[in-house]
Amino acid sequence: MTDNFAEIFDEIALTSKVATYEWISEQAFPTSKEAAQMIYQALLEREAAGDIQIEEGVILPHLEHSALTKTQIWLIRPEEPITEWSERIAQVELIIVVLLAENETLAVKRRLADFMRKLADPDYLDDLKAGNFAEP
Repeated sequence: MTDNFAEIFDEIALTSKVATYEWISEQAFPTSKEAAQMIYQALLEREAAGDIQIEEGVILPHLEHSALTKTQIWLIRPEEPITEWSERIAQVELIIVVLLAENETLAVKRRLADFMRKLADPDYLDDLKAGNFAEP
């Protein structure tokens, strides 16, 4: 499902952090291996800089990067929970990816902020984990 703000990927075959970050990078830049590699590396660096888990089973890999020309939010539910994501994250059931373009418009930043506030609601996250994707 796609709208101008969020894209939903349900039942995606992802089994590890490496596979997930490769998939995200390739989706962001399907025709540029160099740009995809930059995003892959930036995702790893961002995670190393701070915890991306926002609730048990939910992670929020996010970054702002000059290679990105538009802001994208992806809600990804793996086919099976990803186990042993990292030493700190045991299992991942939902991946909320935020790829923020530099110099984004104020309107998009406001919509993103509204969406991020919704993520503080455990019931909203439970709905997303269950595959009940309401308009973000």
